[in-house]
Amino acid sequence: MINYKIETTDENLTSQSGLLQYGELLHRLGLKQIIDEQFPKQTRGESGSEYILPLLLMYTGGGKRLSDIRQIYHDGIHCSCKIINKKMDEDTLGKWLKRKGTFGGVQFLKELSLSTVSKATKQSKNLTLDVDAYFNASEKYSATIGHKGKGFYPLATHISGGYITDLEFRLGNASPREGLLEAIQRTVAGLKKGIISLIRMDSAGYQSKIFNYCEEQDFSFVIAAQQNRTVIAVLDQIPEKEWKDYGDEYQIASSIHCMEKTKKSFRIVGLRKKVEQLSFDEEGSAESKYKIVIATNASHSDKAILKFYRQRGHHSENCIKEMKQGFGFDYLPFADHFAGNDFVMQIQSLAYNLFLLMKQIVLPSNFKKHLVSTVRWKFFFQAGKLVKHGRQYVFKVKQSFVELFLYCKAKINQIRPIFT
Repeated sequence: MINYKIETTDENLTSQSGLLQYGELLHRLGLKQIIDEQFPKQTRGESGSEYILPLLLMYTGGGKRLSDIRQIYHDGIHCSCKIINKKMDEDTLGKWLKRKGTFGGVQFLKELSLSTVSKATKQSKNLTLDVDAYFNASEKYSATIGHKGKGFYPLATHISGGYITDLEFRLGNASPREGLLEAIQRTVAGLKKGIISLIRMDSAGYQSKIFNYCEEQDFSFVIAAQQNRTVIAVLDQIPEKEWKDYGDEYQIASSIHCMEKTKKSFRIVGLRKKVEQLSFDEEGSAESKYKIVIATNASHSDKAILKFYRQRGHHSENCIKEMKQGFGFDYLPFADHFAGNDFVMQIQSLAYNLFLLMKQIVLPSNFKKHLVSTVRWKFFFQAGKLVKHGRQYVFKVKQSFVELFLYCKAKINQIRPIFT
């Protein structure tokens, strides 16, 4: 170990070289202009982009609390490169977020985020739409107690690839079944026709109005069924010879079913334990023999339907995990301001979608499957130095990263504004 001293320097150094290119991407997309049109500069204060762009950088860089914005400002490179023009303290930032959350800002950010997804998927077809609520435990004053404890119960709608198409911030006592159809309808209305072809949900989506909507829109659906007496009775009536082995412990079969208010019948796919595999409790009662029951109007085989539904854990629940752990969705800044927290969550959602867009159109192909934590380690937090030669600025990085940064820079230079 060498003996070294620590000294200061006036050189324009940064530990956020990759995050600088993310900020350049935001400007190239036209994000600053459209935000400032919605939130123009007032007599007192700054335009909306001076508040929102630093937060997008902060959440993408791994910050959670409003005080983490200091790391963006203290680095200095974003101000030097005109990504950010003004520095805000967290008190000023918090007041602005509360004010805009109360007066129409939430709907604008929802539309902006959905517009991002629409542009990113304009060449896509036949994607799957997942709808899932997740619980955020919280002791905030505005939190309420529900069936999972005290906190909030947001509803997230996202498509294949992870893009969030709709995010509804809800209290902890909200019903898991509430607002699901409306979330689907908002997504379908905001995307080009033909992009969505299949709806996948847990048992909260087992509703006749959702089934009817899917039939009207010519969507397939794969939705976990509620194991009520009617559904169990339908499965119990399936002849024993129709149950096919599924692994060593289970059997699979299906039957046709119809709810009171559905306009068309659909298929019920059941996965049950073999009789010899059933266990009994101390009182001698057998456990439920049906492990999973799925409602579907798709024509695929029973095994294909079950396999597809189980992929929901990878596409939906892992997406929510990335949102919470990677972009701070599990932390809300305000103790007693629901609208302010809603506004912040929409900014987090926009940051998440813009990060996915950057992976799609800027970063090399070997970054496509990386989580944000890995991209931070490999790209965002690399050291760099901004120097000026005459009238030209030059950004210097380590030799081993030059090829990556040149590649991303070339991709960003080809981008035209998508927000108009």
